[in-house]
Amino acid sequence: MTEEPRPEVPQRARDTALARRRRLAVAVAVGAAVIAAGGMAASGWVQSPAQAAADTSPPAPSAVTAPVERKVLRSTTVVRGTFSSGRAVAARPVSVAATATSDPTGTLLVTGVFTRPGRPAPAGRALLEYSGRPVFALPGAIPAYRDLSPGDRGKDVDQLQRALRSLGHGTGADAAGRFGSGTAGALGKLYRAMGYEPPLAAPGAKAQAEDTGTGTAPSLDTAATGPARPPTSTGTGRGGGATSDPSLALAPTAAPAVRDAVAQPMLPASEVVYVPGLPARVVSVPVRVGDSVDGPVITLARSGMTLVGRLDPAQAGLVTEGLAVTVLSETTGAEQRGTVDSVGKPVTPAPGGKPGAGTGAEGSGTGDTAPDKDPTALTPHVPLTIK
Repeated sequence: MTEEPRPEVPQRARDTALARRRRLAVAVAVGAAVIAAGGMAASGWVQSPAQAAADTSPPAPSAVTAPVERKVLRSTTVVRGTFSSGRAVAARPVSVAATATSDPTGTLLVTGVFTRPGRPAPAGRALLEYSGRPVFALPGAIPAYRDLSPGDRGKDVDQLQRALRSLGHGTGADAAGRFGSGTAGALGKLYRAMGYEPPLAAPGAKAQAEDTGTGTAPSLDTAATGPARPPTSTGTGRGGGATSDPSLALAPTAAPAVRDAVAQPMLPASEVVYVPGLPARVVSVPVRVGDSVDGPVITLARSGMTLVGRLDPAQAGLVTEGLAVTVLSETTGAEQRGTVDSVGKPVTPAPGGKPGAGTGAEGSGTGDTAPDKDPTALTPHVPLTIK
């Protein structure tokens, strides 16, 4: 049996079938690749709990550094207030003291003004002159309420002695608070340094002046003819008279008869103004040369101005005594450094619109402004003073 020969496939048909198989193989390969890629992508989306916990755990701790800036933290508190001169003292001459070459006669007239408001007033320097006599300041808290003459005793005499020593005029062997010849001599030196004759103790003012040095105190009792005038030098003081000779400060070795016949320097209350802190500041000079003296001729206060303010109670904890502050004048724009001098207790205004005792009293500063004229005084506040 013979095999019949297969019919011969045309070449074109064979090529078409081959191309078809190739395309199928490529499609299968592409599909497999797409499926593999999809599987890989899906495997990235699906995580086990352990892997999720590992991926979200914090990193291992390490040293972290950052630059440190050192500065002062500041909080600005604004307080408005009014300026005050504080406690002021005034000189009111009522008499003219006798000297070795003049007697107290005539009307009291201003004969010289050597300062003006705002200027400092140092100790032991003539600030003003009336009827040829000086008005000057000395350090002290006790006001000049009486004339001081040899033989006087008291705290005001001790204050005078300390003031004289602070100016370099020693009071010798005089005991503290006893006006003896040493104090009289120091007082005479003070007046001569200012260019004026020392005022002399009035005849018969004291029965006997105690001398704490050697010898007996000079007596101030006088005979009918009055006390002998001490010799004077040819120098001329600012007061217009001859300057008294240093013999006014009698030496303890002088003969008792000579010492008893010589009047010694004294301090008239009309010529001195005691101020606790010197140099003081001139507050006012309400007179001019030629004016009659019928009241205060000069007013002094402690050096520097005092700012009296009222602080919001909520800010009271931010301000303490001794704190440095800046004082700004809203009118002139001038700035000045100051220090908080005192912080008072909270004040609650009493019913009726005026500050009352409330929960505390005003601070230590003394002002010239009435509290009821300041609107802030009608609200709770904490008083403070700045110097």
